[in-house]
Amino acid sequence: MKRANEAEEIKKERKKVWVISIFVLWGIVLVMQHRLIGMYFDDFGNASLSYGIDSSSIAGTDYTFGDLMNWAKFIYFNWGGRILYALIMIPMMRNSVFPFMLFQAVILLGIFIVMYKIVKRYCQFSHEPIVAAGLIIMYGLLSGTVVNWGLYWASAS
Repeated sequence: MKRANEAEEIKKERKKVWVISIFVLWGIVLVMQHRLIGMYFDDFGNASLSYGIDSSSIAGTDYTFGDLMNWAKFIYFNWGGRILYALIMIPMMRNSVFPFMLFQAVILLGIFIVMYKIVKRYCQFSHEPIVAAGLIIMYGLLSGTVVNWGLYWASAS
């Protein structure tokens, strides 16, 4: 009986190692993929605070916290009210789009891990590595248009 329990524990540990390995590899793929993404047109406008306010006194991304707050105030009251994402995104994109894309890749990895945990909790699958891989394969089912104009476009994602 003890030997059967040990074998079962070893099997569970192997599944854990497989699942962790799958998600580590997926995280590396996401970071590598997001490393190849450049700025879209709105990203330049947002990163330089040139949308909505007179930014002629700001040289590129050499703005102050006050400049960022003035931009956020204008966008909030005159554009659409969605400023929380911008207040996270804009400082990250000050010198390069990559810090934001790295942040986004980590968030995506977290979403996949949460999806895995939900499936594991509510569905009785005995092959957890297949579940993890299946969820990741679903990412490949997103259309190119959705990915290009929604996920890779920092100002829209």
